[in-house]
Formats: sequence, C-alpha cells, structure tokens
Amino acid sequence: MATRKKPTEQDIKEIAEGLECGMVCYYHTSTGEILELPNPDDIYFESEGWEDLMDRVEQEQEQLIQFEPMNSREGYLMMERFAENLDDEDVKNKLLQALNRKGPFRHFKGTIDHSPYREDWFAYKSQAYRDWVKAQLSDYADE
Repeated sequence: MATRKKPTEQDIKEIAEGLECGMVCYYHTSTGEILELPNPDDIYFESEGWEDLMDRVEQEQEQLIQFEPMNSREGYLMMERFAENLDDEDVKNKLLQALNRKGPFRHFKGTIDHSPYREDWFAYKSQAYRDWVKAQLSDYADE
C-alpha cells in the first residue's frame, strides 16, 4: 500500500492562497501535488481549458483531499471577528457599520483599505484561511 502524504505547512499556505482566490483545491495524498480548479459553482465558471484537470480529479478522486473555499457567510463572519477584535473603537465601529450595509464585502473592503489596519486585515485573513484549511484537514482525518 502506498504511503499517504500529509500537507506540509507550506502546502497549507498554498492551498489557503488558492481558496482565498476562489479556487477549489485538492491535495494528492500519493504525490503531494496541489491541484487547483476554478469553483464550478461560480456563475462565471467555464470549463474550457480545464477539462484535463477536471478529468484527472474525477479519475483520482480516491487519492485527493478536496478543500472548499469559504462561502459568503463564513467570509462575513471572518470580517466581523476581525472588526470585533480591534482595540481602535472608531475603526471597529466603522467596519461593523460597513458590514451592516447593503454590499457588506465591498463596504468592508473600502473601509479597511482606508484605515491603518489594512495590513493587519491581510495577515488576519491569511491566517483565517490557513485555519480553514486545517479544519478541513481535521474533518478529513476524522472520516
């Protein structure tokens, strides 16, 4: 029986970055490869150019761990947690107000981009995505 590889910290970071870009990522437990595909549930998804990789994913499914991107609810909660943990009450309130408006993602981005916490947000989001990948790995290990 072939040895099953486990993702390294670098693999987890790479998978998290792919998910953050909206991709569906797969970790090949035999080769250690990371495969990325556009999310087929995305309304703009077109399979042209992705057929070979899609076929490979289908054929090698038993050797792959699939990682799903965060849905909009999980993304919203991530932004809310970031805002709630800020010590700067003014920015915290602006971010929470942005999240309570129509188009919360756009308003949050606009608010954070014009704040001194922009880099903190990117670091937080990056860590949240790595944690998201680790949680999915943990669910996989429990199966």
